[in-house]
Amino acid sequence: EPEPKQVKQQSETEKFTPPQRLEDLKPEFFCIILGFLGPTSQSLISLAMVNKQFSGTMGAIGRTMLSTAESHFRIPLKPKSAIESSTSLFVRHTRMCSKILLDMTNLRNTFNKDPYQIPYSKIQEALTTVLELLEISPALSTTLERQVLWTCGKCGGKLFKFCKHILKNNFTLEKSSFENGNKPSNKDFFQSMLDFSQRVMKTVVYREVQLSKQVRNSTTTYIENRDAMSCMASALFLKRI
Repeated sequence: EPEPKQVKQQSETEKFTPPQRLEDLKPEFFCIILGFLGPTSQSLISLAMVNKQFSGTMGAIGRTMLSTAESHFRIPLKPKSAIESSTSLFVRHTRMCSKILLDMTNLRNTFNKDPYQIPYSKIQEALTTVLELLEISPALSTTLERQVLWTCGKCGGKLFKFCKHILKNNFTLEKSSFENGNKPSNKDFFQSMLDFSQRVMKTVVYREVQLSKQVRNSTTTYIENRDAMSCMASALFLKRI
């Protein structure tokens, strides 16, 4: 007997048509886009300005995520103005955290090398980063500040050992691979770095003792610490031009 002809079955789902407008995207696709952009992207703020619908959506997301971002700070960032959106404030907090983590990674990568292999300019740049991290550390959460203190303490300790070794054995700068240029004399430079490393380690120990006693710096104390570290940076030729 002849086989019956097969009848083509129509698809139960409608034919897919790509959305013509951004607001036509399904929620799951919109979440994928947000995940691709990341929490530090300026595009998150731009999305909130597309229309009223996106402004409400991004505002709700910003308010939800802001509390998580602020949990990394004992002294959260202040709004730039009375009308700054929660999305903008969230992005600024995440950018600050991201920069701190990146700075700590760069410091570890720099001081994990043989000190003789580190150019003079890299030491200056790294120590300026140490100062910036110590300035902001009292405003961070306990967990994040401990990471900062551990990293800065390690860098200060390695710098101290290196400078002490150089001064003790009367090594000259020409025997190392530092860059040429206008800089203080060898002895003055290494003595300054030795003093600087001691101050860094003392600052780290002081803050560690405070944290162990559950002492929380007020905003006034934080500003005093920041000014003190800035003066140290100026005295040790570490200010960026």
